[in-house]
Amino acid sequence: MPNRTRQRSAIIFVAAFVFIALFQILVPDSFRLDSSDYTYYHSVVARNLLAGNGFTLADGSFAAVNPPLYPIIVAALLWVAQFSISEALLFGAFNAACLAISVVVVYRLARNLWGERGGLLAAGLWLTYPFMLLLSTERLTEPPFIAMLYLGLAVFWHNLKVPTWRGFALAALLIGIAMLIRSIAVALLPLCALMMWFTQHPAHRKALISAVLLGVGALIVLPWSALIYTQTGEFVLLGTNSLPSVRDGLTFAVGKAYRQEFQLSETVITLMERLLARRTAMNSLGEILAVLRQEAERDSSAVLNLLALKAARSWFATDSGRLEVVSALLQVGYLLLVVIGTWLALRRLPQMRLYVLGTWVFVVYFWLMTFMVLSILRYMLPAMGLLMTLAAGILHWRTKPTTT
Repeated sequence: MPNRTRQRSAIIFVAAFVFIALFQILVPDSFRLDSSDYTYYHSVVARNLLAGNGFTLADGSFAAVNPPLYPIIVAALLWVAQFSISEALLFGAFNAACLAISVVVVYRLARNLWGERGGLLAAGLWLTYPFMLLLSTERLTEPPFIAMLYLGLAVFWHNLKVPTWRGFALAALLIGIAMLIRSIAVALLPLCALMMWFTQHPAHRKALISAVLLGVGALIVLPWSALIYTQTGEFVLLGTNSLPSVRDGLTFAVGKAYRQEFQLSETVITLMERLLARRTAMNSLGEILAVLRQEAERDSSAVLNLLALKAARSWFATDSGRLEVVSALLQVGYLLLVVIGTWLALRRLPQMRLYVLGTWVFVVYFWLMTFMVLSILRYMLPAMGLLMTLAAGILHWRTKPTTT
């Protein structure tokens, strides 16, 4: 059975890679995602690395805005491209390979829940999920981030059955690598450590595994934090980009010319305009909360409406504001399958309850992190792949699921 599963995983990887590559070729340019982060940050840092100028921006300052790993990946791909290989081909193949890995992981996780058919359905749902496919069309951090994150979580779940410090060290290593790609994963290892305490294992083993998870994560992240400190004098865990994104999330409907006009209430638009005017007074999370508290004293309903809007938009919104109605309708369909699958799993698979609830813990985590910054679906996409493992339960609406 293990050999057969590995063979099927290899077949799924190849099939997913080819499918994603074909999508990249056939998708109209109007649907491709833009990546200003690549143009103005990641490629700049990567080319400076290749030129021997260190981890720096165009003005020569240290590149502490985002975690370091994606610019290093870009530098490696650009170096290979020097040998008369198309940059577009290289980045497309890299994205396709990363996302194909995520499809295989979704298959393996769902197979543990619902059996072979459920695993194949979950893989198919994730592979054909339009928003995942769009990630492959541009030079974004999400494809390698999702691949590393899913591999780390898969190793984590596998080792919950028979905990070993080596297995959890590997899980922490993979999740730590994901953290060095995107800072949104900053608190995932503490969440994993907390989840250990809801298992039936002895307390000393839970403590050991928790220490391994947190220790390995610290060994991966702290050297980068120390380097930022030596170069800038600031203690920053992964990057300095969070505060601008928080401010942008509170004023998304005003101040950005490339975004289409949003049909929002006049009170919310007025609130955003006031927040935009006060952006120089919001230079820390504490200052942002203080400004929101002052605005709530002035018009509490406007602040509550803005926060509710941000929470909802996390599930369907786009940065430009285009095609959000289509996005919302698609999301409703997928999330309906997820709700049904979650209900079936909790009712019929008590032995998998920790996985089901734990998956939702990770999803809520991504939701909260997205809510805090610019609330768009792109930041929620890592959570959507995990939810596909639950959505596959629709196959067992009337039949008892088979577990493996």
